[in-house]
Amino acid sequence: MVFSSLLFLFRFLPAVLILYYAAPRKFRNVILFLFSFSTFIGILFYARSNVAYLFGDNWLSQTLYKILALVMLFIGCQAAYTFVWDLGDVGIGLMTIFNMIALFPLSKEAIASLKDYETKKKKGELSL
Repeated sequence: MVFSSLLFLFRFLPAVLILYYAAPRKFRNVILFLFSFSTFIGILFYARSNVAYLFGDNWLSQTLYKILALVMLFIGCQAAYTFVWDLGDVGIGLMTIFNMIALFPLSKEAIASLKDYETKKKKGELSL
């Protein structure tokens, strides 16, 4: 994930925080806007490939995805922060439910792959 990468944690985030606290108070909103905008663009780019995988890389699905993202951005800007956090919690909950539903049918293959990996690791057949 982008936000747990070493580049983000040790370069981008400290640079933004230093810039934020070093800037005069009247420029802090501009810095927050730029940081939020770059984060939003990064998430859109990451999610675009997921939409392309699920619905095909065609004009209709990508356009609907972009419209939905803009609507959600508008709602997020207008709503109270508690509502925005609640929407985020619902999104994480739905993602967890869908992942659990997908994991149960795939559990036999996952366990077989894990055993194969452990066997190869013990034999030294894995190259890093």
